[in-house]
Amino acid sequence: ARSHTYSSSEQLWRGVVRDEPGNLRGYVNLGSALVRQQPPKYVEAETLFNHAIVRDITCRRGCSQLAYVLSAQGRMPEAADLLERTIAHDPGNGPVERRLSLILMKLGWFDRAIPHLEHVASAYPTEQHLVVLAVAYFAVERRQNGISALEHATQLYPNNLEIRKLGGTLYAAGRSADAIPHLKELAISLAESWQ
Repeated sequence: ARSHTYSSSEQLWRGVVRDEPGNLRGYVNLGSALVRQQPPKYVEAETLFNHAIVRDITCRRGCSQLAYVLSAQGRMPEAADLLERTIAHDPGNGPVERRLSLILMKLGWFDRAIPHLEHVASAYPTEQHLVVLAVAYFAVERRQNGISALEHATQLYPNNLEIRKLGGTLYAAGRSADAIPHLKELAISLAESWQ
């Protein structure tokens, strides 16, 4: 019987939820197991995540996972609210803040996304974070900030010639109002892996 229970993460976590109904981790892990199934069981997972969220006001358990489910269903404003709530209780959570900035950009709310992008790029100055920030700046016509972000990326990563090429392209594109929608699409595309 124990071997059957441990044969799948769904069975394992269903047992935890059944035997320890106060174990919030059990609800979150069962919901996560259901999301990973093919096809995902979003409705049941959402119920489980909500169960954990109601009992954890810090939003450390369930909010980020439910935000993923909501964004997968196209419910972006609800997902953004949950991620903002998570960041309020855990301001140093880089992966959650990256996802929040991506969702805000997808909603077209670049001005709300940029402070989060700035925070992530400051805390974790990777090439990708700095380039996404630069493109987002150009997309909202903050060219000088975009140039500064690219210069910072070039200083940190002098061997990456693509960043230098991108700087010239963005500067030229940023001077045309017709390029703004394309720059927004580019920022979203570059950040898509953050989902």
